Amino acid sequence: MPYQIFISHASSDAHLATELNEALSECLEGLDPDADVFQSSSVSAIEFGRDWYDATIAALRASKLCLVLLTPRSIAKPWVMFEAGGAYKPTACRKCNLLMCQWNHT
Repeated sequence: MPYQIFISHASSDAHLATELNEALSECLEGLDPDADVFQSSSVSAIEFGRDWYDATIAALRASKLCLVLLTPRSIAKPWVMFEAGGAYKPTACRKCNLLMCQWNHT
């Protein structure tokens, strides 16, 4: 199974998440060509017609690393905290590492 990274972010920080996604994808390309970075605001992240909630939860469950992009805009967004909590709560069949990234410049 390829390595999956989940980027949690507020929709207003999509441009920052895209920069992070591009940098991670470039770094992972040489290490694991099958690795995937999930960013819900990316046009290619969720297939057209698929329920966004189900797709997001499935990606979160499949991830081995969840990067939570904390900015002044995202810190008050309940969905970002929901995703962080979902990554933090381990299940019997998987473990997901959680990394909180504070971004002060918007």
